[in-house]
Amino acid sequence: MKNKELRMRIVRLAGICFGALLLFSLVSCRQVDEREMTVALPGVTAADTNKVASAIRSMQGIRPETIRFDLEKKVMTVRYDSMQCRRKNVEIAIAELGFDANEIKAIPPEPTPTPAPAAVPAAEQKK
Repeated sequence: MKNKELRMRIVRLAGICFGALLLFSLVSCRQVDEREMTVALPGVTAADTNKVASAIRSMQGIRPETIRFDLEKKVMTVRYDSMQCRRKNVEIAIAELGFDANEIKAIPPEPTPTPAPAAVPAAEQKK
């Protein structure tokens, strides 16, 4: 009888420990880490805000409804989930549009190669 009671106590204790461990793991695992960032945009004008907002809006982890521009201060603020997106990703996306973003300098677009002129056959050159 005592063995059976001892086993039942051990099973209950194991169940309690398992439940506590499961609860702790669910509570301690971060699902979302929302943060706000401010980006200095010294070269952005009112005409450029839609271009910048469109590029940022398409990024995973960005809360598009939080994108705000303050053209007097030359800054943009936005809320983002740092588990999906990093500050540098936002800054580089803006720099790729041709604007300085915080310490990241504007990245000029790749020049499109111009095709070489077609070679003229030697027979046509003599005419």
